[in-house]
Amino acid sequence: MNEKIKPIALFDMDGTIADYVSAMKRDMESLRSPEEPESDGDNLWDENAPGHIKARKETIEKTRGWWRELKPIPVGIDVMKIAQELGFEIRILTKGPNDVPQAWAEKLEWCQHHLGKDIQVTITRDKGTVYGRVLVDDYWPFMEGWLKHRKNGLGLMPGDSDNKDVPHPNVTFYDSRNLDEVKELLISARDREEGGALDL
Repeated sequence: MNEKIKPIALFDMDGTIADYVSAMKRDMESLRSPEEPESDGDNLWDENAPGHIKARKETIEKTRGWWRELKPIPVGIDVMKIAQELGFEIRILTKGPNDVPQAWAEKLEWCQHHLGKDIQVTITRDKGTVYGRVLVDDYWPFMEGWLKHRKNGLGLMPGDSDNKDVPHPNVTFYDSRNLDEVKELLISARDREEGGALDL
């Protein structure tokens, strides 16, 4: 008798279940000179940032223990628990910075500490190549790349659930106010036939 394979839900770490942004804003503020403007956190990935700002960010990310000490994001953990209760196999899918090798180890340590020793963790440079029925991720370019290979996949992104600027029909923004909707979407993703369209 064939055992039914559990559907897979992929969860990003930074900005989804681990609070990278608050920690980076805090530590960037500690390095800011009085003449510089405060960071609002929206420019942490700005490719056009001045060299000294990029160097500060890199210095922070290379600090031993920095990734391991990130705080959990409660609403992201709530979505993970809902998926788990619905029978999804939870797998962590995170990008590892090439120039910070200890971040890879610390991300694994974070997951084992907060999610248990048996959690499956994939650290990759290309999330689009990893299979799952669901991807929960805060970064649109990663979500977009994944959806190109998963036309029937469900994308969940943390953010204001009233956000009308949804970038893709299979993507829904979530916050603490619409977790019932998230549950229904996860049920649809879980129950769809293999190869069948996502019923939203």
